[in-house]
Amino acid sequence: MELNELQQLSTWLKTSSMRSLELSRPGEHVRLTVSDAHHVDITDIAGAGSPGAAAQQASPETAVKTTTAGIFLATHPMRRAPFVTAGSNVRHGDVVGILKIGLIYVPVLASGSGLVKSLVASTGDLLGYGATVLVLSPAR
Repeated sequence: MELNELQQLSTWLKTSSMRSLELSRPGEHVRLTVSDAHHVDITDIAGAGSPGAAAQQASPETAVKTTTAGIFLATHPMRRAPFVTAGSNVRHGDVVGILKIGLIYVPVLASGSGLVKSLVASTGDLLGYGATVLVLSPAR
C-alpha cells in the first residue's frame, strides 16, 4: 500500500466515528487503529494481537450498540459460525458482529462483559448510529 493511500485513510479514519479499519489486498494486510489521542496506529494484521481492553462487568442489562451506520452481519463472510448466539459469554471488547459499509467491515464490540440475553439485530439489517445489536445480562 502506498504511503499517500495510508495517509488519506488515516485522515478519513480520524474524522469518522470509527475506531479501526482493516484492509487487505493480495499480499497486503493492514490495520489502522485510532488511539484515545486520535493518533492513528498502523499494524500489520499478521502480527496483530487481540485488543488490550480491560474486562468490565456488565450492569444488570447492557445494550451493545453500533458506533456507525451500516449493514449488520452476525457472521464473518468467510465463516459459517456467528460471532455470538443467545447464551454466549462475551468479554468487554469482543467482536459480536460486523457492519458492512461499502467494501469496509467495521467490528461491533461488546461494551461490557456478560451473557448474550437476546439478539436484536439480524444479518442484513440496515442499522443507524447507536442502534442496539444485542442485550447482555451479567455472567452467572
